[in-house]
Amino acid sequence: MLENRECKFVIIGGGPAGTQCALTLHRWGLNVTVISRPLPHCPDAQIPNLSDQNRSTVEIARENIIEFRNQNIRTVTGSVRAIKIIPRTGFQVTVDNGNVDATHVILATGSPRADGTLDLSELEELEFDSDGRIITSSVYETGHCGLFVIGEAAADYVRTLSCALGTGDGVARMLAKRHWRPLAA
Repeated sequence: MLENRECKFVIIGGGPAGTQCALTLHRWGLNVTVISRPLPHCPDAQIPNLSDQNRSTVEIARENIIEFRNQNIRTVTGSVRAIKIIPRTGFQVTVDNGNVDATHVILATGSPRADGTLDLSELEELEFDSDGRIITSSVYETGHCGLFVIGEAAADYVRTLSCALGTGDGVARMLAKRHWRPLAA
């Protein structure tokens, strides 16, 4: 049997990468909050027009979004204004209507500098490419322990739906395995 270590995962972004990541962490029994703009009524409106739009990837994305809506995953509606480091505890994410505390933040959005509303000045060690996307390691980690970037916000993102689903799932599995341990016998 496994035991959940006390972690709070905040995923910023409710598109395919963010919902896939949230579902995977939720399936592992981890504490997940998704911060997203208001979700459209039609799941297809959450699926961006990416280069590998085919029936199977669109169906997977659509099923994930429907499953995400049916699960008991905490969702906060609004725009993220800032991400602040809280020493020894993690992060504080400022949303339009308040703050959400987290031990880990997964940024699953478009380019974080695109609309200028997200303040990343507190995260001095972040590096950006020429398009304003965040440079990460091969496992989507940034220079800040506990901050991950997937989806279009990551510098090496490949604009495909299957990549969005794959990175969302892959990062969530890696984090889930890091934060679970066997119960003592």
